[in-house]
Amino acid sequence: MAADLMQRILSQPAFVKWFDAYYNEAGIQRICKAPTISDRNDYQIVHLDGLSFSRAWCMKGIAQKLPAAHRYKNLFKNTAQQFLNESLPKIFSGGYGGEHWLASFAVYALAVK
Repeated sequence: MAADLMQRILSQPAFVKWFDAYYNEAGIQRICKAPTISDRNDYQIVHLDGLSFSRAWCMKGIAQKLPAAHRYKNLFKNTAQQFLNESLPKIFSGGYGGEHWLASFAVYALAVK
């Protein structure tokens, strides 16, 4: 997510200004929708669990940078937690295609408070 990088390099006021200009409502709704893993035996499709962890990690960082009253702060915090809740159990149930690397992405997501 571009916003994750920008939240790391911009001051909070500059980030909020950039964020509000960069994203529209449709874009926010799209990134807040969990990916669908249709076949856990397909090693390519299982990478979508990693996308959930990556989004959770980024959304938590973005939510930290947004001011308390920002309209997307709670949405990003709650969506990040939902992605984690849905994907964490799959670390140990997805077979080798996911189990050998998903934990590293989960750690990144869990490390952000």
